[in-house]
Amino acid sequence: MFLPAHFRQHDASAIAALIEAYPLALLCISVDGIVETTHVPTVLAQTHSDTHSDSSSHDNSHTNGEQPLTLLFHLSRNNPVARALCAGSDALTVFTGMN
Repeated sequence: MFLPAHFRQHDASAIAALIEAYPLALLCISVDGIVETTHVPTVLAQTHSDTHSDSSSHDNSHTNGEQPLTLLFHLSRNNPVARALCAGSDALTVFTGMN
């Protein structure tokens, strides 16, 4: 996603505050060439050790060397978005603020 430099946020505490204040996110992913989206209520993990996934394969270039933030959420196993995530597809999570 193109993000102009003047809109980029590098302060992890500011990002965390936005997520905690407005936890409903739009999760976007490509499934078989079609963009699928679903709303997910999220919880921000307090530390990386709170999760059981291995993030070593993810692109964390946007974190400026800091530990990336980790989101927790639930999807139905039958949801095509969940299947694509389990298969290793990249996703975009959008937090828009007040709903």
